[in-house]
Amino acid sequence: MSKRSVAAIACLAALGLGGCSSGDRAREYRSNPTPELASLAKRPADIDNRRAYVRDTYYRSAVNDLGRFWLMDRPSRLMYNVTPF
Repeated sequence: MSKRSVAAIACLAALGLGGCSSGDRAREYRSNPTPELASLAKRPADIDNRRAYVRDTYYRSAVNDLGRFWLMDRPSRLMYNVTPF
């Protein structure tokens, strides 16, 4: 065997043994395989964005409802007498 093939085999053996070791990384992964997700499909930032959108929608709906309650959602139908006497 040549020196090059012996060096390649030694490198492959070292990489193979290093890749098979189980350390803290494997334990961390098994305890939480998806650390960036807060629910089944959303990250905490996605959840916060959705909540902000819902709050904004509720606020705008409340303003519209108050306008309807005070009858300010449409112009007055009263007509002014514009004809001279």
